[in-house]
Amino acid sequence: MLQDQQNSVAERRLTLDTRAKVLELVSHEGDYAPKAQVAAAVATMMELHGGPVAMRILGELWGDGRISTQAAVWLIEQVLEDEGASAADKGEAAANLWMNAAQLIPAKDDDDQDWNSFPDVLRGPWPTGLPESAKVLLVLMMIRAILARERAYWEEQGGSVLIDALSGALEDGDEAVRILATMVLAKLCDLEVIDPSPTTSTSLARCREELPDVTPWVRRLVDRFEPWAHGEDTAPISPQEHPAPVRPLSEVASTPESSGPPDGVQDKS
Repeated sequence: MLQDQQNSVAERRLTLDTRAKVLELVSHEGDYAPKAQVAAAVATMMELHGGPVAMRILGELWGDGRISTQAAVWLIEQVLEDEGASAADKGEAAANLWMNAAQLIPAKDDDDQDWNSFPDVLRGPWPTGLPESAKVLLVLMMIRAILARERAYWEEQGGSVLIDALSGALEDGDEAVRILATMVLAKLCDLEVIDPSPTTSTSLARCREELPDVTPWVRRLVDRFEPWAHGEDTAPISPQEHPAPVRPLSEVASTPESSGPPDGVQDKS
């Protein structure tokens, strides 16, 4: 038993030493290292099981523009697709996408408007196997991404990746995920922004019938689509600090204790 304890202490010390070394690699002469070196350093930390710390560092670097969006999304995908990654790791990975949703599409003044960096996890069947907190953050990320650009952009470039993903979320096993997806798609349909497929229409009609009362923060969030759909500027959804992985969102449905948004998701209404 003593030997096991010593081995455990040695392993933790090695992990801490590794993290410290990786942090050294992302800096250069008092500033950040080049983007490629930063991406390689974060990838190394992930390979050495850096845990949520690696994702938090990635989020800070991405937010500061010290790592490219393509590299950041690729690193996040590795965590989301890793069956051995913990729920905390996946929650942090999805939180990074929520924080940086506007960077997944071109800015209005970009010369090239014909690209997006949505993660592959949204391009196939809806990832029902992810932890609930990660899936909720993916839906919140899609809301923020849509609102980051004007309606005309989506009508010209198409937003089928996001609409297909939200449609898949209607069949999710977690109520909070279904509620958010239902609220978003229903609002977009009511505003005649989208014309859903027959399959999605059937699923959406069922989900709308089953929709419980929702908390005020959810309604305020979804109501942002109304002025957006009419071409009005909307206040940006921009959290001021890194969101912690959210707890399971039973709070999405209205309860006496659920007047505000979940932990780590700030209500900017």
